[in-house]
Amino acid sequence: MTGVIPRRGDVVHILRGASVRFADAEVRRFRVWASAPAAPSGWCRLTGWDLDADPQDLVTHHLLVAGLVFRPGDQW
Repeated sequence: MTGVIPRRGDVVHILRGASVRFADAEVRRFRVWASAPAAPSGWCRLTGWDLDADPQDLVTHHLLVAGLVFRPGDQW
């Protein structure tokens, strides 16, 4: 699913197309805590938990919506 801003509690996979910052990452798992509406350019701001970090820190990312893929939360 692309083009939709994730809501609180959603788990998204951040793909390479989301930002140059993730160019080296195949997939980055992220649980959304808060989101801001996407700009007309397709960029959005997500604050949440980086599920791949140790410890899992609360971080904010500026991402292209087209670089996010939704997955059901319980399976990840």
